Amino acid sequence: MAVLTLFGLVQGDTTVFDVTVDAGECVAVLKKLIYNEGKNGILHDVDAKDLSLWVPEPIPMAPMNTLFERVASLGTELSQFAVEMDNPADEVLHYLPRNILKGHLYIIVRAMNADTLKSAHTPYSSVGVNRFHIEPTPQNMEQYISSEETVRGLYNKLKKYKYIQVRGAPGSGKTGLANLLHKYIMDNEPNQRVTHVLGWIPEGKMPPCGWQKLLSWNFQPDTVLIVDEAHLSYWDSTFWLQLKDITPDSSFRVITFVSYGSAGRNIYYPLTPVYASPPQNISLFALDHGDGIAVGLLLTKSEFVDLVAKLFVDHYFDVSFLHSLFDMTCGHVAACKDFLHIVQSHESYQSLKSTGQRYTVNDLMEGVHIAELLEAVASSPSLSRGLPKTGDLQDTPWCKFFEM
Repeated sequence: MAVLTLFGLVQGDTTVFDVTVDAGECVAVLKKLIYNEGKNGILHDVDAKDLSLWVPEPIPMAPMNTLFERVASLGTELSQFAVEMDNPADEVLHYLPRNILKGHLYIIVRAMNADTLKSAHTPYSSVGVNRFHIEPTPQNMEQYISSEETVRGLYNKLKKYKYIQVRGAPGSGKTGLANLLHKYIMDNEPNQRVTHVLGWIPEGKMPPCGWQKLLSWNFQPDTVLIVDEAHLSYWDSTFWLQLKDITPDSSFRVITFVSYGSAGRNIYYPLTPVYASPPQNISLFALDHGDGIAVGLLLTKSEFVDLVAKLFVDHYFDVSFLHSLFDMTCGHVAACKDFLHIVQSHESYQSLKSTGQRYTVNDLMEGVHIAELLEAVASSPSLSRGLPKTGDLQDTPWCKFFEM
């Protein structure tokens, strides 16, 4: 069995560590090895079982003086850009790419002590949570491209209709857009009170006082409510039945970001159903519903160029390859990022570094087997979250739905 040397970084620390492990060993053993490396330092106040291991797309360690900043720019929510080694019994290789590149970072460690356990993974992963997770000011904005055209369109929609909804699968860029909109409003309307909620309290955990009391939000004039992961609130009719009364004349604004489903199916209110008109709904494609404001989640061509320049500095991708990728993905954020990371870590790309040549579509077609590519996409950190699972595709009703 091959022996692997893996480089990693503890979240929040600036010192790279390395561990040597047999490829066939399980995740639990890898945790113990990492713990032994750091138990006299950064990991002195935790146990091996408290470590959460995450695998991002391979991150080049050189230049070392910018490594920590580059990792930090990806954000603090690891699930947005990495896959968790969540089964201690799995082999380490189950989570790693087929080709392990030298000089790359493969492991990010979250040390979950008593304090961090309360907020691990998602704002509401802990049992018994009964409070909202609110974002007072946009965080880690350096990780996002400006997307000025899209953000301005979203802002104009919200200003016009007072309530709009953004709908897209996980990985389509909703959270980034929510943060960018938050910052845009603060920059352009500093007197507005913006309440940015990162999710919703689970059913059965909401205190009797209700969401309005907890947020100190009562549809006051000159206020904006941004609700990310708003599909978590579908159970809460007290929220959605308030939204149905919002009109273009309202003195406040609300925007909800959802992944799937509808609050309407959970709320029986036949007199005035929970409904947003087509101009108030934003999805993947930028569509003009007659108001002259076309905005969608998919990247524009200029935004795609900005994304590549920001995340793939000094890349070897040929312009024609990037054009083809944009056409193939239609500018889907996670698809663009994950596909480029997959290709960048592949041997066919790495072998060009010393030649000075650019990576072309032909290099991809000749150097990467389609089965290998699909396997890598299926395990990618962002795009895979929005793809149907294998079990779904074996279910006849689901298959008929995806055929539509």
